[in-house]
Amino acid sequence: MLKSIFYARFHPERGPDVLHQHPPGTVSRASPALSSSTTAATSSASTASLSQLALSPNDNDKASGLVSFPPLASYLIPPHELSNRALSVCASGHRVLGHPVSIEGEGYERNRFVCNVCFVVEDVEGAGEQWEGVVGKMAGFMRALEEEGGVLWREEREVDGAGGEGVVGELLREVFGQLGRWGECCVRVSGARVLNLRVGRGPGGERGRERVRVRGWDVPLVIRALPDSERVAWDLVLERVWPFVDGVNDVGRIARLADVDVKLVKRAVRELVLHERAMVLDIFHFQAVYMSSFDISLFMSSEELVDECREYVTIDAKEGMFASVLGKDVLDEARGAPSRATIVELYSTLKPGLSVADFCLSHMDRLANIDVRRFITFGVIKGFLRRMHKYVLALDPPETPAVPRLSTATDLDRAWRKAALSSGWATPPTEGLAGLQEKLDKEEEVRAEAARLVKYLDGKHCMDQVCVEMGMNEKKVLEKVKSGMFGEIVIFCR
Repeated sequence: MLKSIFYARFHPERGPDVLHQHPPGTVSRASPALSSSTTAATSSASTASLSQLALSPNDNDKASGLVSFPPLASYLIPPHELSNRALSVCASGHRVLGHPVSIEGEGYERNRFVCNVCFVVEDVEGAGEQWEGVVGKMAGFMRALEEEGGVLWREEREVDGAGGEGVVGELLREVFGQLGRWGECCVRVSGARVLNLRVGRGPGGERGRERVRVRGWDVPLVIRALPDSERVAWDLVLERVWPFVDGVNDVGRIARLADVDVKLVKRAVRELVLHERAMVLDIFHFQAVYMSSFDISLFMSSEELVDECREYVTIDAKEGMFASVLGKDVLDEARGAPSRATIVELYSTLKPGLSVADFCLSHMDRLANIDVRRFITFGVIKGFLRRMHKYVLALDPPETPAVPRLSTATDLDRAWRKAALSSGWATPPTEGLAGLQEKLDKEEEVRAEAARLVKYLDGKHCMDQVCVEMGMNEKKVLEKVKSGMFGEIVIFCR
């Protein structure tokens, strides 16, 4: 979590100093008594590696802010040899992340301009990786401000004389507010200069993206609203696919509805998951099988969680899926939210081998005022339900599936001759021939479809993947694999 952000600069007269910080008072400019260990570390700072440095808790004045700047000054404003690279300093339970910028030029005092925008975050595992991109991009933006227009050097002289925040102070305040609230920011400094930052909420940069895997048959579910598109610029692909992200459509279907390449949709969903705006679920359908995990006991023992579930799944019984088959007395009785005991008992009955459809038929009366999809989804989100996927294994798959022959070239020639002899025409009628050609085309289509389907019958591709990539429903897929054209098969769940 971001605690503070500050702008440090090497002043030609005062030396290293903090010019701007937000919130005010979080970084102390007072110099506390330094311990001998800190003095030794400071004297060797010019030769030590600054990728990871740690100070004793006693080296900071905790009473006056989160951290004290003077003990950190030689690290945050380092010599020329150690500038222009990322650094991380740990002190008093916080991690100070920075990227000192050094610009040489004859127009500066001492022919050098050095500054550093530092982020103070909680010292937790992975914090450095999450903020690495933000720190580096912020340093590049500050360098561009100075090199393109001398904004930092000119403003520093004006602020020293007149006081006030200036461009840098306002920039820090906006960045701190937006990053703390949304984990990303979009700040316009001028007409041509816009700063876009995004915190890597996953476990670190590109490695975090590798861990977030989005497949074509995954269903994205929004768990946290996005910032207003009028305040923060959205990705163009996200704008296109966002109306179809409803917790029901899978990635492949979203790509078709939005007319966007499926790879771009996967990338957009991956970003939503990385920044904790969405999570991915399995496709919900009534042939699916769910079972409870060991965490079901934690759910049952928590009245707060059970009440949250009751509120989430309750619907009007007269608008439910069983309203047309249940009697009026049952509908009248199923008013309000279901009891805690009903919720717990219903989750307890989910087990391997019981599909959602059979579950609904067995407990129709008690599900009258419950949204079944939300009931299942809540358990998956909270982690005490898991999906058992169906797989198909062909024990001895043929290289070429034995597709039933609808017609052959001999059949076509025979029909041609028969039509010619029976009609007495020199040229036989074409109506029958068109029908035969249609059968031949259909046969070729079935053969190509079977050649595609056999690749999924290795016991490693779940039925959701097969259905989405083949463009079929589960019933049609099972009919084809049981038709005998693929030899002996085994269907199992895991």
